[in-house]
Amino acid sequence: MDSHPEVGNNSQILKKIGCTPKEYFYHQENPWGWSGEYEKEKSLSEITEVLNPLLSKRTIIYDFGPEKIKRAAAISGKGAPHEMNRLIENNIDLYITGEIHEWNRELFREAHINCIAGGHYHTERFGIMALMEKVKEDLKDIQTEWLELENEV
Repeated sequence: MDSHPEVGNNSQILKKIGCTPKEYFYHQENPWGWSGEYEKEKSLSEITEVLNPLLSKRTIIYDFGPEKIKRAAAISGKGAPHEMNRLIENNIDLYITGEIHEWNRELFREAHINCIAGGHYHTERFGIMALMEKVKEDLKDIQTEWLELENEV
């Protein structure tokens, strides 16, 4: 559910913020994230306004990068970056994930990259919700229902 181009968590996160998913991102051997680009830059505040109602009440935002976002990457769940080089090399302005490590904060500050850590559970709902809508659309005889079992983490 993370890497699927249509109903995966990460492509759906990018689509939700109006960013067009362009390519798989993160581990080349087993990519599960997506990176994307805006046709016209979007402000970090516009993006957080869209995402805030969908993410954990305990969301962490590091606004250490540019206010105008051109390129973003999403890796849901436990997607804390282990190294920043790939983000820097790909000119990522905003990194969206579920969980981050304490030591990531200073790496984002030094790299001048924004980060939103919206909760493991909350970032892994995007794909399931998109799949539910796809099932409703394609298989009209099947009923679907979303059961919210929120976990703040």
